[in-house]
Amino acid sequence: MPKTQRKNRFRLSEMIAGLTGFPAESLTDIPVLLCKGTQEIQVEGCRSILEYSGERIRMHMGRETLLVEGEELHMADFHRNCLSIRGRIAGIRWEV
Repeated sequence: MPKTQRKNRFRLSEMIAGLTGFPAESLTDIPVLLCKGTQEIQVEGCRSILEYSGERIRMHMGRETLLVEGEELHMADFHRNCLSIRGRIAGIRWEV
């Protein structure tokens, strides 16, 4: 999808969010990350797991790849497109 089309789609979702009260992120395909300190991260928008070990979890997020690095990492919960990762999180990096 071209950049201008994505921008227009996000603006439309912001307008709908304003009318309905839903967060704009939930109406688009924009990934959402929720960090709970250095012990847990919830990732919305995960399409597939590309790499999984106790030190690295790499996820396909659409156009980008998200890499979570740390120690004793494990998936605590995975349903639909939401993933919870627990362990000692040392870094979160986008690979474009």
